[in-house]
Amino acid sequence: MQNHQKRVWRTSHTYQGARYGLRVMGALFVLALIAAAVSALLATPPAARAQQSSTIVHDTVADFTPACAVNTGLTVSDALGGELRLAATLEDYFTGAAVDTNRWLVANANTWYSAPVTVTNGVVDLTGMYLRSQMNFATTQPRFFETRALARVDGRNA
Repeated sequence: MQNHQKRVWRTSHTYQGARYGLRVMGALFVLALIAAAVSALLATPPAARAQQSSTIVHDTVADFTPACAVNTGLTVSDALGGELRLAATLEDYFTGAAVDTNRWLVANANTWYSAPVTVTNGVVDLTGMYLRSQMNFATTQPRFFETRALARVDGRNA
């Protein structure tokens, strides 16, 4: 081979080698970008969920803030820790320190015995006393009555 031909052959191979090197470098760069994007997607934390089943459970009064109970036909109850209930015509969970006399009339069950009515932690002690609603339910239909009560026998809990 002549000297000039050797130079042309080397130049063309050098040029092709450079093109090949650029292609390889470009492909590696694209692969690096793809790997970075995939790792960024995998590193992103999943959406916050209350439980793994994608179910949100509210079971305390604090879970049911007033903003949660927006329907006027609902009320937040602390029964069983907390729940939403359909609002009743009259309801009281006795969370205060005394009976709400705007809702209830307190009276003696017997004229010969009187005892103070106490309210503690949602429990009303009516030893020898009774409660009657201040509201007249004569025209309210239908009427349902629900309570949780513990009767006493001989002054002891039943």
